[in-house]
Amino acid sequence: MKYLSLTDKVAIVTGAAGGIGRSISMELAQVGCSIIAVDIDSCGINETTKCIQSSGGKAIPIAINILDVEQINNLVDYVMATWGRIDILINNAGVCIANDFELISDLEWSKVIDVNLTGAFNLCRAVIPLFKASKQGVIINISSLAGRRSSVMGGAHYSASKAGILGLTRHLAKEVAPYGIRVNAICPGAIKTKMQYGSLSSDELEKKAKKIPLRRIGEPEDVAYLTVFLASDLASFITGATIDVNGGSLMM
Repeated sequence: MKYLSLTDKVAIVTGAAGGIGRSISMELAQVGCSIIAVDIDSCGINETTKCIQSSGGKAIPIAINILDVEQINNLVDYVMATWGRIDILINNAGVCIANDFELISDLEWSKVIDVNLTGAFNLCRAVIPLFKASKQGVIINISSLAGRRSSVMGGAHYSASKAGILGLTRHLAKEVAPYGIRVNAICPGAIKTKMQYGSLSSDELEKKAKKIPLRRIGEPEDVAYLTVFLASDLASFITGATIDVNGGSLMM
């Protein structure tokens, strides 16, 4: 049986400043991957990088706006000049805004769709030519349980953007499969992050946990472990898939 190892692989992880993105970055680094921690939050990715390096891993922080195509192209050029390769792209960056449908402004709609969906498109478009040239590459898009049904935490724009990620994943997976490139999506449910549950008390968290079939709220590592598996050769025959990490919530 193959062993899970990503030694000498290079991964770009967006939204790496904290929560799921930080956990994904750290777990990828644990199995030998060099990490480019990307976020608009420079302080957050500096902390992520320090955590990885203190454990003996390799990482560099790069603060960019994923809606700025020039910044993305510069990022890709820098990574290629520094490490000579990009093997893995994790599209995790996102925003979640709760609002009633009729109260969503044009600006708010655009912000959520742009960050959650267009940002992922921009990164994919930038790395696909490199992946095609090397006949390999892995893209993992972090969607949400909201993309499967409707959002509990966010508004219609959040649900629409996360459903869009699933459509993007399926189409891209089919288009690039002949080049040996794999594209998959992960749909986390309730995960204990600052963005989702940072303001809730322990009693409130316990009440929410009781509504989940497995009777607990997920940890960022629950998503990170699956991400590492999908990025590895152990998942070499998996593409175009959407995998749920929600403790059974989709059954409800």
